[in-house]
Amino acid sequence: MNPKQNPHFHFLCLLPAVVLGLASPLVPALRAGEPAAVVAAPEFTDEQKNLLKALDAELSRFDAMLEKDADVQHKATVKAFLDGFKDRRDAMKKANFDQGKYDEIRFDINVEYQRLAMWLAAPLTPPPAPKKMQGGGEVAVYKLSPSPANKADVAAALSALDSEIKRLEAAATSAADKAKIKAIKDSRADLNKEFTKAKWDAIIAQMKPATR
Repeated sequence: MNPKQNPHFHFLCLLPAVVLGLASPLVPALRAGEPAAVVAAPEFTDEQKNLLKALDAELSRFDAMLEKDADVQHKATVKAFLDGFKDRRDAMKKANFDQGKYDEIRFDINVEYQRLAMWLAAPLTPPPAPKKMQGGGEVAVYKLSPSPANKADVAAALSALDSEIKRLEAAATSAADKAKIKAIKDSRADLNKEFTKAKWDAIIAQMKPATR
């Protein structure tokens, strides 16, 4: 039998055309120079738009504070976090709004922002103030016990003594007070000539009544 007269032969010849005809609707036509399909931007509600604007504002505030960081290494570390937040923000604007992701990024931004604020803040504990002496001076002269053999000890004690004498002199109003100050000054001059523990104790005892 002639193969061309065989019905099976005709079916086999037509099979490729049938297959291509069935497959062609399933394969999109790609023409030369035809642009790729553009993915439509997600549509946000007014509330979601306001939330995204608030997110932008938080990142701008973070940027502004980071500019105050004078520590180059620390600033670079924090900037890496900030750049990551911006990438997450940009990704959120390209997808459908996800409240869970939004809450997460706002929380993360707030944590890092507070850390930066604490880093830049001045020390909460002020430097300790010098102790006040009895009567308002900077050193409790009445509690000092300088050693005559220690020149630095003596110099500090005499300086504190002079400050207290000036304070007492400024506070003296009556004739008795002024007379007392003059006697103290005379003892001070004698102490300057020869510093001994006995003379120091004597002038301190002489001054104490004047402070009452």
